[in-house]
Amino acid sequence: MTSMKSKTGEWVFIFPVSNLELTEKVNNEFTIGTVTFIKLDKFFRVKKRFGVLQSSAEIKRQSSFERIITAKTIALVKKNGHLENARENAEKEVKEKLFILALSQLFNTGRDHIQKPSISKNNIYHIQSFHLNLHKSESGSQSKMRGPFFPLRLDEEWIRVVNSGFFSNAIKIINNDNKKYTNWDSILYRSLVLAGKSLYEEDISQSFLLTMIAIESIITSGNSNHQERFLGIFRALMGHYEPWQSYGFEGLIKSIYTKRNNYVHDGKQDEITIDDLRFAELLLYNLYLNIFKNISHFDSKEKLKDLLERNEAVNKLKLNKDITKYLPKGLVFTYKQKDILMK
Repeated sequence: MTSMKSKTGEWVFIFPVSNLELTEKVNNEFTIGTVTFIKLDKFFRVKKRFGVLQSSAEIKRQSSFERIITAKTIALVKKNGHLENARENAEKEVKEKLFILALSQLFNTGRDHIQKPSISKNNIYHIQSFHLNLHKSESGSQSKMRGPFFPLRLDEEWIRVVNSGFFSNAIKIINNDNKKYTNWDSILYRSLVLAGKSLYEEDISQSFLLTMIAIESIITSGNSNHQERFLGIFRALMGHYEPWQSYGFEGLIKSIYTKRNNYVHDGKQDEITIDDLRFAELLLYNLYLNIFKNISHFDSKEKLKDLLERNEAVNKLKLNKDITKYLPKGLVFTYKQKDILMK
């Protein structure tokens, strides 16, 4: 019997990853924090970099390795401690990093086409049903299936898309080993995980709630009026752009926040629609875009509060015509008409 002591040590955990294709454009690997996604054949060439000293032949001879590693892409993570605890923590970290990786598709890919890399063997949403007409001799069946049917491919086009948005800057912050990890970094990280998790959720109302929490975790605080703070931050970020007025953003934000409250406090989830979710994702994308592209300015929740107060002062003093003079440089707003709820 193996002793408990022998199960304590320094471990490298390897998880097969489905629905993820790495290419030469990312050097056949991609790292997010403590987790490295890498092609299996490359791992064998560079395994010493991860502290693996066993020969490739020795690893491949193990029957357990052959049974587990069936994918072309794997996730690697190092952990110390007791084996079972280390494995549980490693699995949690890999799942979180996959949520974040999937978030690279936010705003740029329709929800029906979101690719969901996973360490689960079966990631296909498939429901079958059979029906009978109780008054006629009629019957039939239906099969409903959603992907991912193709992998998330980290190629030249993927790089172009992520470099034009927030994702590359977010990864730089997560991967920055040269600075101390702050509480603000932790807040942003947790928000990214929640937002990525929302993309995996099939239930529209649950996905909507996760998206709203991802936003609120960044912009609200315990002592504030959350709805007013929520609206005020987005008014400061977007209110001076033409679509804010023409599409009635203020009313739309109030509407989705009311639905958020009705779901959380009264369990009313049926009133949440796909349009509500798309609009919440539009707000989230623009929040990330402004924070991660201007992280030197937005380096804490307090800076978002400062933005809110500055915008309120500009409106109170009726300086709206010159509002950009009083707001941080580099603020941006991007949208697609289909993502805005029409009146």
